[in-house]
Amino acid sequence: MRYPKQLVVLSTAAAIGFGVFAAGPAMHSIAAPTTLQEGWVKENGNWYYRKSDGFYYKGWIQVGKKYYYMNQDGAMQTGWLRYNNNWYYLNTDGTMRTGWLHLNDAWYHLADDGKMQTGWTEIDKSWYYFHSAGNMQTGWKQQGEKKWYNLGDDGKMKTGWTKMDDKWYYFSKEENSLGLMQTGWQKIDGVYYYLDDSKGVMLTGWLQDSNGKYYYMKASGGMATGWRQIDNSWYYFDTNGHMMTGWIKIEDKYYYLDTNNGKMYANTSVTIDNVTYNFNASGEYTSQSKGSGQSSQTTPGGGTASSSASQTAPGGSSSDSSSGGPAGTTSSQSSPGGSSSSVSQNAPGSTSSSSESAPGGSSSSSSSSSGTTQSAPGSVQHWN
Repeated sequence: MRYPKQLVVLSTAAAIGFGVFAAGPAMHSIAAPTTLQEGWVKENGNWYYRKSDGFYYKGWIQVGKKYYYMNQDGAMQTGWLRYNNNWYYLNTDGTMRTGWLHLNDAWYHLADDGKMQTGWTEIDKSWYYFHSAGNMQTGWKQQGEKKWYNLGDDGKMKTGWTKMDDKWYYFSKEENSLGLMQTGWQKIDGVYYYLDDSKGVMLTGWLQDSNGKYYYMKASGGMATGWRQIDNSWYYFDTNGHMMTGWIKIEDKYYYLDTNNGKMYANTSVTIDNVTYNFNASGEYTSQSKGSGQSSQTTPGGGTASSSASQTAPGGSSSDSSSGGPAGTTSSQSSPGGSSSSVSQNAPGSTSSSSESAPGGSSSSSSSSSGTTQSAPGSVQHWN
């Protein structure tokens, strides 16, 4: 801020009187100019800064290292001041305020030059948003049609994982989108998460994309890969997170995953194309017996299981989520997979832990499948 230059006080008299010349050479003496002490004076309840010539300063003045504003009458001003389309705040002692100001249950911030801050402002490496009236904002902040930010109770813009009302959100840490609430598929620290398209809430449980592929998001929000036990049934998800069905081969062992719901068969037999296959408690294929008129098979292969058990797709149909801003509530969602199997099953292959941490925790390693690589998922339906 450029303040008016401090005036140089000159020793100019308030009034100079000249004597009257008498007849003859004699002359009256002329009084010397009166010099007053410069400084603060209080008159009629107001403070003024008087110059040595008896006049008062007006406008901005600097006394020592502090700034004051004297109005058109020369009186020291306090409170809010609008000057050159900017707002300033002058303390009760008249000094120009800088830094944080708490006034009438609102917070304001005055820059080093005294100007009241508005809009996005970086202070001590944190970002804040100030209303056009100067008061610091908190809570949700929308900019544009789908751009949401969140400001904490202390006004600081949130970044990274944030838990609010028992829901997790992720706000970008990238410089070109800092603080922006993320939606959809996001890869964070090497782990895939899915954040609700409209509300930004981290989803857990079963998801289905527009291509009909199923995914399972762990309690930590991370996308499951490899073997996963869900409601006492085992499933296998490839490296893209897609739930596998039918025959899969892992480490030279064959498993069969129900073609309707992905559940691994274990401790049972299943007939496929008139061939009965037997599976142990770990789900591994152990032996087979051919039906009438069928040739013996050495390895399991395609075909569709003729199991008479009625089974639904994982999670059933998803419920529609309610619309609204990111702080809105989500609709209730049903449990996945229908009834769980009562058959005792051992863990198939290498397993992932069922213990889950908060978002951003490390994900468990998993075995790769022999399936083909598939493209990124489309829009997603969800249920818990």
